[in-house]
Amino acid sequence: MTSPIETAWLRAFATFAAHANMSRAARELHVSQPAIHAQIKRLSEAVGATLYRRSGRGVVLTREGIEVAAFARESEERVESLRDRLRGAADEGRVVLAAGAGAFLWIISEGVRAFSRKHRHRVELMSADAANAIGAVRDGTAHVGVAVVDDAPSGLVSHVVAEVQQMLVVPRGHALARRRRIGPSDLDGEPLVVPPEGRPHRSTIAAVLSGHGVSLRVGAVAAGWDLMLRFVELGAGIAIVNGCVAVPKGLVSIPMTGMPSVRYAIFTRPNPSGAATELVAEIRAQAASRRRS
Repeated sequence: MTSPIETAWLRAFATFAAHANMSRAARELHVSQPAIHAQIKRLSEAVGATLYRRSGRGVVLTREGIEVAAFARESEERVESLRDRLRGAADEGRVVLAAGAGAFLWIISEGVRAFSRKHRHRVELMSADAANAIGAVRDGTAHVGVAVVDDAPSGLVSHVVAEVQQMLVVPRGHALARRRRIGPSDLDGEPLVVPPEGRPHRSTIAAVLSGHGVSLRVGAVAAGWDLMLRFVELGAGIAIVNGCVAVPKGLVSIPMTGMPSVRYAIFTRPNPSGAATELVAEIRAQAASRRRS
């Protein structure tokens, strides 16, 4: 006979998963640490899987733990929604959207605004790079994610919402400013403003330049498009950025050949909530409208 799963066990694990810390989860739920541990152990036995493992001084969720955490959070939200409906109250639940700064600024802002105008659900915005946005959707911390991806995130339902060309940004007085197009070979010897080491965009730039026999010359390092463009304004170098980025006055953007286009995808877990489905639809609709204009 299959062991029943108690709601208290799911809540305990969802809280533990949010903090990755047993003591913090116990404090939030106002119970003892042994009680939290016992509930998670019973949940693990009921589902027949190890839910987390030790990693150094901390803990990480297993693949099964990520799945159970997402289920636990979805269950809590559905219970709250049921209570609201039975009380006759408006269902003013929340939908959490995880994305990077570039996506929020230039890709999805109109879709989020359109959703907020039409629906009562509260939108909570979470700033996250691609890996963290995907992880947040997988474990249920976020309902919807948007990120630059090469391939569809496994286990999630995704749609491409924008595909943008990469551009070279230079000051108006720069020798390359009058060019209609720029290729990797044109950047030989040019100091570039680039993201920190390990960032995908920097790795792509280095790989493309190397493929054309050009060495990457770093003029400055900056995290985020706004700071990269500011460094270009200050004369620290020139920069390759996504074509959706708004370029300040005094700078010129030129299409880059030889650089791969950048795909922004929107993704959810399978069978998302109604609010998440509606948010995805609004973002996709606004993105499609922008492409047509």
